[in-house]
Amino acid sequence: MSLIVRRGVSLAFVVTLVVASAMWGTAPATAVSIPLATVKPAVASGRLHSCALRSTGTVVCWGDNTYGELGNNSIVQSLVPVQVHGVGNKGFLSGVTAMTAGNGFSCALLSTKAVDCWGYGGDGEMGGGSIARSLTPVAVHGVGNRGLLTNVTAITAANSFACALLVAKTVICWGANDSGQLGIHSNTRALSPVAVHGVGNNGQLKGVAAVSAGSSTTPCALLLAKTVVCWGANVNGELGNNSTSESSVPTQVRGVGGAGFLSGVKAITGAGANSSCALFSNGGAACWGLKAALGINSSPGNSLTPVRVHGVDDVGLLAGVTAIVDHSDTPCALLSDGGVDCWGLGINRLGNSFDGPGVVPVQVHAVGDAGLLSGITSISAGELVGCAIATTRAVVCWGDNGNGELGDGTVANSGRPVQVHGLNDVGFLTL
Repeated sequence: MSLIVRRGVSLAFVVTLVVASAMWGTAPATAVSIPLATVKPAVASGRLHSCALRSTGTVVCWGDNTYGELGNNSIVQSLVPVQVHGVGNKGFLSGVTAMTAGNGFSCALLSTKAVDCWGYGGDGEMGGGSIARSLTPVAVHGVGNRGLLTNVTAITAANSFACALLVAKTVICWGANDSGQLGIHSNTRALSPVAVHGVGNNGQLKGVAAVSAGSSTTPCALLLAKTVVCWGANVNGELGNNSTSESSVPTQVRGVGGAGFLSGVKAITGAGANSSCALFSNGGAACWGLKAALGINSSPGNSLTPVRVHGVDDVGLLAGVTAIVDHSDTPCALLSDGGVDCWGLGINRLGNSFDGPGVVPVQVHAVGDAGLLSGITSISAGELVGCAIATTRAVVCWGDNGNGELGDGTVANSGRPVQVHGLNDVGFLTL
């Protein structure tokens, strides 16, 4: 491993939720392969690269590789998926149950409830107590740099930091902290995990059901009470607390229109570039922050509290949503009928062959522009791309492709989905 100078551009994303508890100790057992039925295939996109978890518990990545974020012991970019190597560059990484990607780095949650990361480490993204990068996976250390991290149930990464949800329903984070995104009542970076503080800096954040780092510097947590807290940057109202002041500890998100506090929430996104969103138990959605990214047929200014996302063509309100993700202020929603709607600022990222913004949701088109995208089981988003997994376990992505983020063997941007190629450019990727 070696030190490396930080890249100049700041945004990075993913869309992985996290569930875990703050514990540390001796090294966890060696990761082992797990039964196919227990692994849910997934895709996670960072700033300039993407990774996919296969049903075998192995991981493939594609796109930029300047910092080793593809995990294949090189710094050569790949326009098609390559397999992530194992810890110490031994064999291939296996026993993975979830993964996430950030700005120049990637992380995997193992069946042992431990976490491995690889790629850029200049702000402590590797979680190992140093600022060294790694071209292959390395184990994240425990809180306070003691032992190795364990008892993790979910992970999420964004712009130069990552978080984990623990079995105890608490949250830990590590990495950059310039906007207070680690939630520890300071702006000091952490080279190994630290426990997120409670609302109002009261003890430790507890009773967490899920956490999403978003894509920049404003993570949010869904509580078991179905309410939401966020912390970090707040330039455009990303915290949803009716202010534009950043907060280095969690603050509670206000209700729609500022009334009371947000409740009845089923899932969340941390902030994209400047907006955050929540999915309600009834299938509706609300977002807050930069108005142009909220899907409310308005572009100037900000909304400092949540507003309901409008329907396609500005008809009624968005409904039937089963999952929601955000990338660079271009949220997308997976619908109960297997379709996908997107809205916001996304040049090439709305998935409907249009390269301009969408002030209300639009329907994502199918590969080859043959009708509308359908049969989708999950969605994900990065800073520059959106991706979806079909019932066939095929993967499609759309958006910017200057570093091979779409995995189709080219660097051509695509405003509609293209199918990701197979490992080493053989056929098409199936998870």
